Amino acid sequence: PSSIAPVVPEATPAPQSLRLMTATPARSNTVTPEELAAQAAAAADAAVAAERTRTNEIHALAAEHGITDAARVSAWISAGTSVSAVGLDILRTKKPPAALNGSVTVGAQRETEKPFATFGDYIGAAYRAEMNPTALDPRLLPLKAAGIGLQEGLGSDGGFLVPVQFATSIMERAFIGGEIMKRVRKIPMQANRYMFPAVDETSRATGSRWGGIRGYWQGEGDTAVASKPKFRQGVLDLKKLTVLSYVTEEQMEDASATATILEQGFSEEVVFLTETAIFEGLGAGQPLGFMNSAALVTQAAEGGQVAGTINQANLSKMWARLWARSRNRAVWLLHQDAEAQLDGLLVGTTPVYMPPGGISEAPFGRIKGRDVIVSEYNAAVGTPGDIVLVDLDQYILGERRGMDLQRSMHVRFLQGEQAFRLTYRVDGQPIWSNPLTPNKGANTISPFVALAQR
Repeated sequence: PSSIAPVVPEATPAPQSLRLMTATPARSNTVTPEELAAQAAAAADAAVAAERTRTNEIHALAAEHGITDAARVSAWISAGTSVSAVGLDILRTKKPPAALNGSVTVGAQRETEKPFATFGDYIGAAYRAEMNPTALDPRLLPLKAAGIGLQEGLGSDGGFLVPVQFATSIMERAFIGGEIMKRVRKIPMQANRYMFPAVDETSRATGSRWGGIRGYWQGEGDTAVASKPKFRQGVLDLKKLTVLSYVTEEQMEDASATATILEQGFSEEVVFLTETAIFEGLGAGQPLGFMNSAALVTQAAEGGQVAGTINQANLSKMWARLWARSRNRAVWLLHQDAEAQLDGLLVGTTPVYMPPGGISEAPFGRIKGRDVIVSEYNAAVGTPGDIVLVDLDQYILGERRGMDLQRSMHVRFLQGEQAFRLTYRVDGQPIWSNPLTPNKGANTISPFVALAQR
């Protein structure tokens, strides 16, 4: 650049050794002072010309590569760095330009953009990188995570994050496979805490709607009476769900088998534990389940009812305790042992329960037109929770979308096993804090209804 002026050192007399080496034999062994001076001047002129050429070429090379640091260019010149060495230094330190949106990179960089064919393909690449860090699969480069105080380049120190396509596929399998999880109201959380406002309404009686709003019929000129709603604030604090698995080195070599084990096993365990918490979580260190929520309504058994039974009156009264606005979304969840009792229930000659694929013409059975889903989370027949009627849209589930899978070969190095750990952060609770007393009548209503002990 024009801002960097060429620096050319002043000519200096050639050293004595140069004068002796450049002396040309004459007709005699004697060199005249005039001849010696001419030879020295020629050598000095050649040195100055060579230095000027080197300096100009360094300036030109710096300008070509956009080097505007005058001190850096002067340092090359002062140190006598050759033009080729300067070129190597520029190429070694120059950062590649950032790709524009929509552009396609070429050459070796495209290797980092190739997706992994399978989950096992990813695991195998991570394993090989751990065993031989110098042969790192380029597809792992964008996935490296730096460990605190440790070397960033080692997979064991920072780990390799699960490629996005596989983390997403696990979550999709979780929501598709879980009949409870796919029905709750899901909230993606960016922070560890999510606060949501809700109307604090526990009764529909006059003066209690919306927690305190009340209207009045008034005559002309009457003074209006003020009222106001009441609100409460719900809080979700992320809880951590962890799944840990050890994989032998021999099994690591069978990529397809490893992929099946980890994808299927990890996703099913995430589903099971999360849905168990939605159903009956204690709220401490895990989501609060609707069965342990103050919003749950429990319908009493019939007088003289045989222990361990479910009858038609139970189901009708549970339906009557369901919040009316939940009737188009609610589902019945029941223990598998309870299903056999439903087949013989009648209202006159009409079956109460329509089995799946038959009269209901649906993948699930139906009671009152709502799906009947067998679940592993319901209690044994005869105890509270063996059959519930719930509107899961009234349950809020906050979760961090990214599932973090980390690996290490050091935990069980002597056993020749790799450790894989999946972490999923989630929290949930019913939106309702209490049942609702209707405008008329004493029986409370709720989106969450269970049958009492029999």
